[in-house]
Amino acid sequence: MFLYVDGTSLLDQPYSSRTKLLPETHRPPHLVTADLQEARSFFDAALAAGQEGLMAKALGGAYEAGRRGGNWIKVKQAHTLDLVVLAAEWGHGRRHGKLSNLHLGGRDPENGGFVMLGKTFK
Repeated sequence: MFLYVDGTSLLDQPYSSRTKLLPETHRPPHLVTADLQEARSFFDAALAAGQEGLMAKALGGAYEAGRRGGNWIKVKQAHTLDLVVLAAEWGHGRRHGKLSNLHLGGRDPENGGFVMLGKTFK
């Protein structure tokens, strides 16, 4: 990973400058556009390449180690399911005394019952 290019710290540069300072062979695919169709095509190409989505980054945003903050927004396809709470567990620590871990399920089309699909915490 490059932290400095020609003595210039990439961490102190806004995103638009960081991208230009990196050698072309180390630049991730990116697009700067206000055109919705162009952005949609870029997004669709990322999904077709096996990515889960894109990161939209503020051009003037500074790098913040370990966090995205408001300068980075994850853009993914939305998938929705209608689920029901099948069970709940009592919380631990700061959630002590509250129902916390919720077991979620969906309708099983074969027998009409429910199938546990996963848990959510909080």
